[in-house]
Amino acid sequence: MSRSQTSRTLPESDYSRLFAYSKALVKLNGGVEAASMVTRVALCQLSRYGNQQSHDAMPVDVIADLEHEAADPVLTRILARMSGHTLVKLPRVSLPL
Repeated sequence: MSRSQTSRTLPESDYSRLFAYSKALVKLNGGVEAASMVTRVALCQLSRYGNQQSHDAMPVDVIADLEHEAADPVLTRILARMSGHTLVKLPRVSLPL
C-alpha cells in the first residue's frame, strides 16, 4: 500500500500541527545547523521534518534529543493534548549532600 493509500485516523489538521511544531522545535534549538549537532540526523533531514509535503515525521529519539536540549517538551505536549492529556512538570528533587 502506498503512502497516498494509507488510512490515517486523525484529522489532517492534527498532522499539520505536528509538522509545524517539529519545525518550531528545530528553530527552538537554534535552527537546523545547531539542532543537527545534538541529534543523529543531518541538516537536510531536519529541514524535511518541518515540511508536511515531505511526509517525513520526526522520529521519537530525535524528538527526545531536541526537547532535552531545548528544555521544552514541545512535541510531547502537543501529542498529549491530541490524546486528551496534559503534561505536568514534576518538582525538582534536591539530593542531600
